[in-house]
Amino acid sequence: MSHPVSIDAVKAKLNDRLDDLMAKLCPNAVKVGNEWEMGSIRGEPGQSFKMNRSGKKLGLGYDFAEGRYYDILDVVAAAKFDGDIGDAIAWAIALFNLGRMTPAEIREQEEKAKRQRAEAEKGQAEDAEAVRRKAKGLYLAGEPWEGSPVERYLLGRRIDLKRFDRSPRALRWHGRVWNREAGGVELPAMLAPIVDAISGEHLGTHRTWLDLLADGRVTKAALREPKMSWGAYRGGVIPLLRGESGKPLKQMPADEWVICAEGIENALSAALMRPQRRAIAAVSLSNLAEIRLPPQLGGLFLVADNDTKSGPQRQFARACARLEERGVRFQIVRPPEGIKDFNDWLAALERQAEQGRVA
Repeated sequence: MSHPVSIDAVKAKLNDRLDDLMAKLCPNAVKVGNEWEMGSIRGEPGQSFKMNRSGKKLGLGYDFAEGRYYDILDVVAAAKFDGDIGDAIAWAIALFNLGRMTPAEIREQEEKAKRQRAEAEKGQAEDAEAVRRKAKGLYLAGEPWEGSPVERYLLGRRIDLKRFDRSPRALRWHGRVWNREAGGVELPAMLAPIVDAISGEHLGTHRTWLDLLADGRVTKAALREPKMSWGAYRGGVIPLLRGESGKPLKQMPADEWVICAEGIENALSAALMRPQRRAIAAVSLSNLAEIRLPPQLGGLFLVADNDTKSGPQRQFARACARLEERGVRFQIVRPPEGIKDFNDWLAALERQAEQGRVA
């Protein structure tokens, strides 16, 4: 279907009514200063997604959990049309009678859209680079995991990093990492780098906030979102283990197969079962489909959960379909039936071994 105006012009018109649209389409969104806050682009309660109400980034929102920008048209599509941008455009055109504009009005709207887009792109690029530098600085300020609460946290998950021939260097410990959900309080956290696997560039920093309990145990923090990325992560990966070669991802040997899981703990759990393998984490299921991989990659061992929820199942299926489209070879590996994920499987195997030693 052809439209009388460009998509940018449609967005500009939506931006003119942004406050009204956000209030009506996203009833859980809260107006805080120059931003609308909600849990995600889907509109649930929370603070991870923030939409700018004015200025050069008017109508541009950022999801801090996903590390991704969205605009007001994306919000309309998510709120009314299950993410279908085409339907959202048609709805906006009808709402604002854009199909009845005169040629002069169309030109005026296009010029306005062009100015808004240029301002938004400039602001987005400046923000992205500033966040990337700060995220990298946070990671570099972290301390080695050995002897830290990070080691105790992973041991509590039955993950003993000292069992690997080459000690994983990516994970770090930081005692004071700012957390939005906790009201801006600084909490202890495990840090990991998110990198471009081809260039090696540090894109962002993954944070897992931790609770240090009085009995010495360390657990994941009791937050709605105890894990979040800071900075960009689209296309990036968390490099956890270098495998037998010991070389960085961008220098990996030809035809090497790599263990790849959504999260850090599952990737490490799978790697403990195959310690000779390289292991990476994709940060999220949505990003699994987009990870950039060195051209010499042989394939991926995709670590999958036995998840009973339809949402994650669909996301994983979409990611696999996208990898196939890209020509990426992969094999799906799952824990035995009845066990949720690889970390639970590792814990079950460890308990069996302990019982056998006692017997």
